[in-house]
Amino acid sequence: LANGEFVEVVRVKGEEEMYGFRFCNVVLHHRDYDIEFEAKINMDVLHTEVPGLTRSQNDLLFTSIMEDYGEISQKRLRYKK
Repeated sequence: LANGEFVEVVRVKGEEEMYGFRFCNVVLHHRDYDIEFEAKINMDVLHTEVPGLTRSQNDLLFTSIMEDYGEISQKRLRYKK
């Protein structure tokens, strides 16, 4: 999704906490393209006054995810995964 695009939440499939953040798994409908797709929404971002994660939150999330793929030694392959 790009800034300014609108989607409709069709179905909430569940919530989970990972890496210190709360996420919601949803099915979204994109009105402009008439498609449905699954997405994971970071619920902590929805209730902030800034448009996204802070620098420190973003760094924490990135580092935590990379630790999950630590067995992949090549950085390029780890990013691809």
